[in-house]
Formats: sequence, structure tokens, C-alpha cells
Amino acid sequence: MEEDPPPPDDPADARTATQRRGSGGSESSDASTSSIITTRTLHSSDLTTVTENSRIYPNSSYFMPCDAAEQTRLSILHQVYLSALSGALTTAPITAAVTRILDLGTGPGDWAVGIAESFPYADVVGIDLAVWDVEAVEPGEGVGGVRWEIDDLDIWSMEGETDESRIKLETLELEASKRGDQEQHGKQKHIAQYSPEPPHFDPYTLESSAEPPIGWDFSEPFDFIHVRGLKGAFANWAVVYEEIYKSLAPGGWVEIADYEIFLPEPDDSTAPASSSATGKGKSRKKPPLTFPNVRALYHATHQASRVAGKTLGTAYISASMLEAAGFSDVRSTQVNVPVGTWHEDEKQKAIGKLFLVCVMEGLEATCLRLLTRYGGEGGSPPWSAEQVREACEKAKQELLKVGTVRDNGGGKRHVVGEGWCAQFKWAVGRRSRSGH
Repeated sequence: MEEDPPPPDDPADARTATQRRGSGGSESSDASTSSIITTRTLHSSDLTTVTENSRIYPNSSYFMPCDAAEQTRLSILHQVYLSALSGALTTAPITAAVTRILDLGTGPGDWAVGIAESFPYADVVGIDLAVWDVEAVEPGEGVGGVRWEIDDLDIWSMEGETDESRIKLETLELEASKRGDQEQHGKQKHIAQYSPEPPHFDPYTLESSAEPPIGWDFSEPFDFIHVRGLKGAFANWAVVYEEIYKSLAPGGWVEIADYEIFLPEPDDSTAPASSSATGKGKSRKKPPLTFPNVRALYHATHQASRVAGKTLGTAYISASMLEAAGFSDVRSTQVNVPVGTWHEDEKQKAIGKLFLVCVMEGLEATCLRLLTRYGGEGGSPPWSAEQVREACEKAKQELLKVGTVRDNGGGKRHVVGEGWCAQFKWAVGRRSRSGH
């Protein structure tokens, strides 16, 4: 049986996840080291959020908000994840020997705080796009802490960053065009030289290189990297998994977790019987669509995400993609979580009720920016915020009926939404101990 490692001599001197390419701000403590150790690379005053249609977003591109309403929803959703795993925080086989843990896309930090309590001697780092009210979820005095860092790890489409390769190509094309003009007119012309803006990194923290490295390039590797609820956050998960692999220490683990709600099957319990064309019996008419407003909003939002180039869904939680990035010992876990209170088991009924709250509160959060920017199905124009909110309210009214009992006549009773579940998925993989 492994023993817990001894506590660090100076817990206030624990390492951070600061990247060599720089995070854009200096570290400072949000709480005294006599209680919870909390460090931010940036404070809310250093960042610019975007208020759009009365919701607050971390930047002008990411589709999910980062306001108080979303923080409440994410904290409730954290409880659903815990319930789905019977109270466990992770499916990864990590031990007390881990010293560095990264929660990528930490949000309000519920998971990061929970893992810090479970591994009090580990350096736990939570990275997110936005500043959240982490004080609301931090543990009490005497419990291990979390270091909060603000960064956009979507470096492939980072807002405000410039594609240097594209710029160089365009510059070469411009110069070639001007040289052609010079030769054609037989006279010299001044060719403007491209002068890039100062680099968005600290050159003193880099090795002798004129350009920052391509990738996350954390200053130190991690023993465990946790990624949860980031569907639609990245356009190319293959390169994300490659960066995660490079950011792990040899033998380190990654866990990817998310959920997906599929539309319920049509309700054939209310389809009336009708005489067949041959008169030799009765057949049932085509059953009506279940939750038509939910269904319409679902299809429109998924279409908008495809137009945006960052498809919703959990297809990115792929064993083959993890293996292609170099991970071994890849294994998956799936748990079906009820949507609503239709389940007979009291525990399942309770988790279903909790999850239904998350679904209802997540409608506007998920749909608003996508639909007002990219439109819906069939190439339809962008929706207005009022149209989105009206559609969300209609969908909520349908969702409120889940779990209710309906009398179909003839003594037959039907539970609305019976059998409707969301698929919660976890996938873990390990970097080889050789480090390759």
C-alpha cells in the first residue's frame, strides 16, 4: 500500500503552470498562505469580457457565457458528474504519488477544488478563459489549494493572435507583385517592409529562439490532466490531444469527460390505431414527434455549431484519437443519466431532476451566441436574441412535462419522457513511461 508523500516544506512556494510563452500577467495571492493558497496569473480588472445580448462572455468567439447564471449551472452539473460516478471525481487510476494536476477549462473550479482536497500535497492548477467567482467553491482553512490561471489554450484560433505563416506568405506575394511592377515599368519603387507587432510572450523566459514555440509549452509537465465539458471549444481535437500528451510527465494520465443528449424516441403510446388499406386489421399511425420545440432548437443549434466550425457532441472523446496522439492503456466509461424524473429508482429520479435543471438552464447559454451569429437549419439567417429566448421558453415548457403521468385513455397511463437519458462519457489514457 502506497504512503502519502510528505507535505512540501513551503507550500506557498509550490510550482505553477505558467507557460514559457507567457500568460500575460504576474502572479499574486488571492488569499493568505495561512489558509487556502490561491494564485491568479491575471485578475478580472486585467481582462476584458464581452457583454452580448445581456450575457457575459470571456471573449468575442467562445460560444458559452461566463456569468453568474452559468456558474450556478456548472456547479449543479458538477454534482451530476459526481452522482454519475457514485461520488468519484475521476475514472483515472491516479495515486497519492501525483504531484502536479491540471484542470483544463476549469470553469468555476468545482472539480479542481475537489481534487485538491483529495490530493492535498499535489500542486493543482485550474486554467480557464475567464475569471470566475472561485472563492465561492474554495475549500476551508487547512485544506490544499488551487492555483487559478487565465489563458486561452486554443492557440490555433486564438483571438487577436496572427497566423505568422499566412502573414509571411502574403508579404512574399506582395513583394513579388511589386517586383513585377518594377520590372514592367523599368524603374525602382520603394517596397514597404512588413514589420510585425511585438511578440505576445516574454523573450527572457525562452531559450535562444527568435520565435515562441508552437504549442502550449508549460514550464513543467503534469502527472494528471483533466478535461471536462469542452465540446465545441476546439475545432481540431487531434492537435489538442497531441499538446496534452506533450504536457504530461512520463507515465502521466489524461481524462476527457463530457455528456451528450440525444433526442428521445417518438412517443408511439399516443398514436391511434387505424384500419389498414386491406381491411385485414389495424395498423398504427406514425407516432407524433416528442418535444417538437426541443427538437427544433436542438437541430438548429447543432447546425449553427457546424457552421461555426466547432461541432457540438462527444465524438471527440475517441479512443482512436487518443491512441493516435500516442496514449496507451486507453479505456472508456459510459453512464446513462436520466433526463427528468421518469425513473422509478429514487436515486436515479433525484439525479434526473438535478440534470433536468442543468438542461433547462443551459438552453439559452448554449444556443444564444451560436444562433444569433450563425443561424439555424438549412442556412437560415441569424436569429434575433428575442427569437432564441422565445424558442428556449417553449422548449422549457415541454421539458417541464418530463416525468409527469399522462392518461392515454382506456386505463392506459404513460410517463412523459420515459427512458430518455443523456450519455455521460469518460476516456482515460496514459503517456508511456519512457516519455516517447
